[in-house]
Amino acid sequence: MQILHIIFKALKRRYLLYGYESQELRQGADYAMSVTLMRGKIGAGKSYTARGICSETGAKLLSVDFFMESVFGNECIGREKHIEAEKAVLEFCLNIAKTLSGMGISAVIDHGFWLKSELLAAESFLKDNGIGFEVIEVDADFETRLERVLSRTDGKRFDKDKLMIFDNYYEK
Repeated sequence: MQILHIIFKALKRRYLLYGYESQELRQGADYAMSVTLMRGKIGAGKSYTARGICSETGAKLLSVDFFMESVFGNECIGREKHIEAEKAVLEFCLNIAKTLSGMGISAVIDHGFWLKSELLAAESFLKDNGIGFEVIEVDADFETRLERVLSRTDGKRFDKDKLMIFDNYYEK
């Protein structure tokens, strides 16, 4: 549980540093409240689409990857710790979205929602809190996704075989 404490402390500090509070929130209050959940495999274009939605609507972007990288950088922490940390970050993003919703501000949660149970839990959280939402599933062919991933990582963390392994984790 110490890892969760460290994550929340770092995320809260990072979250506040990026101006998601006070004046910026009040300026965005004219937008209709809703939450968009971005779903898709690595390199499908979720982040690109999420940024476009935020640019067009004024919604606030909550990127699970951004928060994870803010805390861990590109360090590999192992699959079990990564799953635990990612779950905590997603919960953090959902709670931020709930807070924004209460202020009449839309949010886009940029996360793969690879596991169907993860998506169902997020949908349930939003429904239970009376928050309107939509799920956008973004997809691209394997070669396009591979090209995108390789360009982002300089071919250091991913290759064709690794992307195929990660694709197997994704539940349709």
